[in-house]
Amino acid sequence: MNNEKHLVLGTWKSLEEQLSSVRWLWPNMIVQNMLTMIVSYAGVGKSMLALQIASLFLNGGLWPDGKECFAHDTNVLWIEGESGQPINVPRALNMGLDLGRFETPLTDPFVDLNLSLPDHRRAIEDAMMDDAIGLGIVDSLSGVHSGDENSSEIRKDLKFLADLSKNADKPLIVLHHLKKLQSGSIVGEITQHDVRGSSAIIQFVRSMIALEKPSSQSDDLRLKTLKNNLAPISDLIGLRIMQNGAGFEYVDAPVPTKLIASKIDQAVEFLRRTLAADPIHSLELIKMARTEGISKSTLDRAKELIGVESVKEPEGWFWHFSQPSGPDMQASIYAIDDLDKTAV
Repeated sequence: MNNEKHLVLGTWKSLEEQLSSVRWLWPNMIVQNMLTMIVSYAGVGKSMLALQIASLFLNGGLWPDGKECFAHDTNVLWIEGESGQPINVPRALNMGLDLGRFETPLTDPFVDLNLSLPDHRRAIEDAMMDDAIGLGIVDSLSGVHSGDENSSEIRKDLKFLADLSKNADKPLIVLHHLKKLQSGSIVGEITQHDVRGSSAIIQFVRSMIALEKPSSQSDDLRLKTLKNNLAPISDLIGLRIMQNGAGFEYVDAPVPTKLIASKIDQAVEFLRRTLAADPIHSLELIKMARTEGISKSTLDRAKELIGVESVKEPEGWFWHFSQPSGPDMQASIYAIDDLDKTAV
C-alpha cells in the first residue's frame, strides 16, 4: 500500500474556470479587478480618454466599440501624479461631469501622489477599498513612481497597484508614456517595444491599450490592443476629439501611414511635452532642448510650425504653447517613399 501523500497542485482545469469567470468593465478591454494600461505619446489624449472612460462609468452609455456601459452609483478615484489638476478639471466641466464624483486619495486635491511615500500608499489603498469608489485612474505611472522607470524597482509599485486592484475587486487604469521619438524613428503604429521603461511594466498589466495617431494627414485617433491575457485581441477602434473638447466622437479607424521622424518632429514633440503645463523662459528651454540633441534653429522651426508664442515678462521672454491641439506635423514628416526626394 502506498502511503505517500500527494502534493496538491494547481491544474489547468481550475485555470480554465477562473478565466471563464473573468469580469469586465469594458468587455475585452478593461478588466474588473486587474491592471489596465493606456499608453500613448505626450499630447495625444491619454488623460482625455481616461476622462471619457470615467464619464461612461459614471453616467452610462456606449463604449467606443458599441458595447453598452451601465451607469454606476460609485465614484472615480483620480490618482494624480503629473500636476494635471488645472487641465483636467476644466476638461471635466466641459464634458458636463459632476466634479463631486471625482475623489482624490488625499484631503488636499492639489497634492500629487508619490508611491515611495508610505502615507500616500496607505491613502490610495484606503480610498480604493472604500465602498464609495468603483474605479481608479492613475495619471500617470511615471508621475507616481519617483525612481528610474528602467530599474526593476518599478516592479514594487506595479505589484502594489496590481494587488490593490485585485483585493479591492475594482478596475484600476494606469496611464503611461511611450519612449521619446528620436530622429530616424518609425512613427505611426505603436508596439510593446515603444513602451517606456523596464520590461516589468508590461509584465504586471493584463490589458494594454495604445492610443495612436497613425496618420499625419488626419486628426483621427485609434485604439489598439497591445496586450490582452484574458480575451481575444479587439478590433481597431477609431475616435476623434470633439472640436469643443467635450470628449470623443467615434469614427472609422484611420489607416496608418508609416513615417520617419525628423529632427523637426523630435523638436515638436519636445515643445508639446515641456510646454504642456506652463510657459518656460526661452533660455531655459533652449538649454533643455540641447540636452536632447535639439539645436536652437531646429527649435525655432518647430516653434513656428505648431504656433508656440513668445510672451515678454519682466524676467524675460517666455515661450507659451497656445495651441495644445494645434496643426499636424505634416510639413515636417515625410512618407518613406518620398525620403529620396526631400531633404530634412
